[in-house]
Amino acid sequence: CNQMYYFPEQSSKCIQLLKPIISRFKINKHKAYFAGILAEDYLQKNQNDSAFYQFNQSKILYEHENDSLRTGYNLLKIAQIQQSFYDFYESEKTLTEALLFLEKTKEKTYLSEVYNMLGIAYNNLEAFDIALDFYNKAEQISTDTVARQVFENNKAVIHLRSKNYLKAIEILQKLKISDVSDKNLFLKTMIYHNLGVAQFKNDNRSGLTLMVSALEMAKKDHNEKEIVSIYSDLSDCFSKISKNKAIEYAQLGYEKATELNAIDYRIEILKNLVRLTDGNLSKTFSIQNIQLSDSIFKVRQLSKNQFARIKY
Repeated sequence: CNQMYYFPEQSSKCIQLLKPIISRFKINKHKAYFAGILAEDYLQKNQNDSAFYQFNQSKILYEHENDSLRTGYNLLKIAQIQQSFYDFYESEKTLTEALLFLEKTKEKTYLSEVYNMLGIAYNNLEAFDIALDFYNKAEQISTDTVARQVFENNKAVIHLRSKNYLKAIEILQKLKISDVSDKNLFLKTMIYHNLGVAQFKNDNRSGLTLMVSALEMAKKDHNEKEIVSIYSDLSDCFSKISKNKAIEYAQLGYEKATELNAIDYRIEILKNLVRLTDGNLSKTFSIQNIQLSDSIFKVRQLSKNQFARIKY
């Protein structure tokens, strides 16, 4: 089980091996290790409350043992759960705490991921300049060529959200012709998708071919969430040139989002359908959007409160 922190999918196997001797654990680092394994297993099963609790327990025990690496790792995992519930404010605080521990170590993989996630947090908090700074820090210390291109893509997304379309296009065109992205379908799909959006936003004309290509790549790679995201963006782009086509893509996206239980995409697409349709149909989509938004807000608020009680 000594590879668990690098292969968390092995957590269930480790639990079965360690269960017979759990009661003998007297040393903090052993208890911390087992709590970490339990947390990974709960996370794999999408039991986020239990995973959060065990990561927090593991963090506390490792902190008592002055193990900066594993303390920082557990904080990183806690922040990932927080971000999955769109709690970017709390995740920023958790990641800032993780920095205090990981910056003491020589391990750069987790540190670069903390910088990346701080970029994601500040992006969603619309502090774009700070987000760019953290993406730059992540890229500077990373030795993984694919990760470095992901960070570059993330910077392009910041420029896209800031409506600095030419800068986004400049970054993404360089990534598009890279040997690294050409050999990684997940990365290539993301680059084609974002480049297509940036080009269309820039001139309301080009980029659609790239987005359709990205859609085909996402289907080939079974990248379900990217498929929904591309459908949503295609609908948004076509709303300016063909309402019928925009509605078609929106409906495809909504069906896929419903299949995946991707509520945020459903809300985003419903907003687009409200704009694209008229009369009673538009009103129906509007009511669905309000009901879904209220429902997910309540669920996430309950989870945030639960996480806060566990942590504090």
